[in-house]
Amino acid sequence: MANVHNDGILPVTFAADADLSDYQYYAVMPASTAGYVKLATGASDPFPLGIVQTDDADTVGDAVPVKMFGATKAQVSCAVSPVGYGDFLKVSASGDLVVSGSETVYNARALEALSSGCGVIEVYWMGAAVSGCVVSAS
Repeated sequence: MANVHNDGILPVTFAADADLSDYQYYAVMPASTAGYVKLATGASDPFPLGIVQTDDADTVGDAVPVKMFGATKAQVSCAVSPVGYGDFLKVSASGDLVVSGSETVYNARALEALSSGCGVIEVYWMGAAVSGCVVSAS
C-alpha cells in the first residue's frame, strides 16, 4: 500500500543546472551557480538540498521544485533491497537513496517498505546527513 503524507511543507524552487527531467524524486545539491541545483552524489559537499518533485526541468535554467524537509517520495536504488519501514537511507553516488547501514549517517527514513527491486517510496527527508546517537537502555 502506497502512503501519501501531506505535512504542509511546500517545495522550494531552484533553477536546473542540467537536464533533470529523468530525475523526479532524486536528490539534488547546490550547483556552482547560486540558485541552481544539480544531481546529488554520495559525496555531496555541501550536503544534498532535497528531493526533486517534478520531471519538468529539461533545460538549464528551468524551475525545479525541491522538497527540502519533510515527507516526500524518493527513488530507491535498484542496487539495494529490501528496504524496511523505518530504515535509515542516504544519498548514493547516483542521486537515488540507499539503505544507510548506519544509525549515524543518513538523509531520510523510509515511511514504507520495498521488498525487492527498486522504486519510488515515501520517505521523511531530513536534509543534511544526520549524526544520530544511540542511547543504551542500561
